[in-house]
Parts: sequence; structure tokens; C-alpha cells
Amino acid sequence: MNNEGRQMPEHIKLAYEDAVQNVMFFKRQQWVATNYAVLVYAALFVISAEYFSRTDFARNWLGIFAIATFFFHLYVLYSFDVAISKFRERLDWIYRNYFNREEQ
Repeated sequence: MNNEGRQMPEHIKLAYEDAVQNVMFFKRQQWVATNYAVLVYAALFVISAEYFSRTDFARNWLGIFAIATFFFHLYVLYSFDVAISKFRERLDWIYRNYFNREEQ
């Protein structure tokens, strides 16, 4: 399949730019979500060290918050990864159909 003479239509250019921007956005958001999760873990650590006595009630609630944070963070990262995969499939289709071997 020789695509050297094939020009990219305007709507494909817009879809390409949109997909690239969305991949970069979701990658940044993955780091933001990770930073917030680390911030929550640090806050739980400080709260457990400073403000709570070592009772079972306090430990249980802090443990529940830590586990909930972990699973919510896992869900958010997974949803971002699914979105990134969708946009990468779109980019792969554009690369296969509108770029020659050297440009790919």
C-alpha cells in the first residue's frame, strides 16, 4: 500500500491534532491523580501520628480511607488508560492511512 501521494483531509488533520492533545492531557492527568493520592496518603499519615490516639476505631477508619483512596486511584488511572488507548488507536489508524513508512 503506497500512500505517498495521498493528502490528509482537513477533518483528519483536526482529528489527529485532537487525538495528540488528548493523549498528552490524559498523561498529565494521570500524574495529577497520582500526586493527589500521595497527598491523601501523607495527610492520613500525619493525622494518624498527630491527632488520633492509637485506638482501634481510629486505625480502622484511617485504614478504610487508605484502602478507598487506593481503589479510587486505581479506577481513575484505569479510566485514563482506557481513554489513552482509544486515542492511540485513532492515531494508529491515521498513521497507517495517511503517512508513508518513513514518516511513521
